[in-house]
Amino acid sequence: MDQETNTPAVAAAETEGQGEAELSLMAGAEAEALALSGSRSVTFADRLAEQVALCQPLAVDAAHRDRCVTAAMEALKALGPHSGMEGMLAGQMVAAHNIALTLTAQAFHGAASKDAELFLRQGLRAMGVYVRQMEAMTRQRGRRRQSLRIEHEQVDAEGRVSVRAEEERVR
Repeated sequence: MDQETNTPAVAAAETEGQGEAELSLMAGAEAEALALSGSRSVTFADRLAEQVALCQPLAVDAAHRDRCVTAAMEALKALGPHSGMEGMLAGQMVAAHNIALTLTAQAFHGAASKDAELFLRQGLRAMGVYVRQMEAMTRQRGRRRQSLRIEHEQVDAEGRVSVRAEEERVR
């Protein structure tokens, strides 16, 4: 038996390697959570992902369900939420979009003529919700960056220049 592999230095190195691997996994999980929800909280991101997944159309088989859930998670990432609030809004946007298109598809494919009009009306209503959510996201993101700075320069009779600056927030 080789005694060198049981030394405290080797055990510490193995523990450090495990610690680094755990930190790497945690950093990866936090990065995934941030991409999905706008928050570093893995718990929050998991719950948001679960809620969005529950808003997917019921799939006939597991493979179709997995594709729908994966697409929903990719849609959340594509919206790129910057905060937890934007993450929740993004989740609502994905759900509203999926509901709108599912209802519209039901109206055009397979619904009886009297039900088709109802499905289409509900689908259009869900599309309106989605548009309002997009406008809310745009306003939220724009609020951080928009400001207006106005400078007035005046030259008096003696040639002195005075500058007056005003800054105002634009909503």
